[in-house]
Amino acid sequence: MTGGVGYIGSWVTKLLCDSGHQVVVLDNLSHGYKENVDKRAKLIIGDIADPKKTKEALKIVVWVMLIIAAILVLIGAIRLFL
Repeated sequence: MTGGVGYIGSWVTKLLCDSGHQVVVLDNLSHGYKENVDKRAKLIIGDIADPKKTKEALKIVVWVMLIIAAILVLIGAIRLFL
């Protein structure tokens, strides 16, 4: 998951860990703190624009969750109903 050290991302990481998922967080720490990441998740500090870090993170994952994309979709959906 990207964005996993921020407020929303850290809660989503916790919920995924609580549900029994193995979670990998790739984050550059620009909008959060590594202490926010659930201890059960693997944190890779780096930027998604860095091919080496992204490849490292993708070696272990089955699917990718982009928090910022999910938030933008949610905001767009809310605007439809306002």
